[in-house]
Amino acid sequence: MTAVAGGGGSRSITQPWRDDLDPAVLATAVGRCLGEVLELADWEELGRITGTTAWICGHPRLLSSLTFGESDYLEHVRDAVPVVLGDRLAVHGGSPARRADDRSPTVGERFPHLGSVAGFVGLREWLALRDPATFARLYAPTEGFVWAVGRAHPPAAD
Repeated sequence: MTAVAGGGGSRSITQPWRDDLDPAVLATAVGRCLGEVLELADWEELGRITGTTAWICGHPRLLSSLTFGESDYLEHVRDAVPVVLGDRLAVHGGSPARRADDRSPTVGERFPHLGSVAGFVGLREWLALRDPATFARLYAPTEGFVWAVGRAHPPAAD
């Protein structure tokens, strides 16, 4: 896996999602990130982390299209996104899942593996570097957060 930011390697330390997060934008961003940063062994590790190894390894084309660099790889990554995130609406056939208090599920309720997936691939840092507009749509303001991007070591003392 390609490390995106320093500090904790490719792992994000927190995931301060916006309250008004659009699940479709989130799923698209996660898919783009997975497609760009994951290598074969990373998919296997992600499967272990999310409990989806059987699905990942059993998908007829996901790993083989990655291995052979085929043009349909991103289509198969999109198939994997709701599975690895644990999307509760996808599990329930896409019908609107409501809580007992008749409200839509929160991001954490709908995507129980989101924090693990985002942390594993460094989604926060990846989006900040690759797509700042989508980053702003998904994450709450990051005041006080220090980005460690592009530095292999501290600056030299004068």
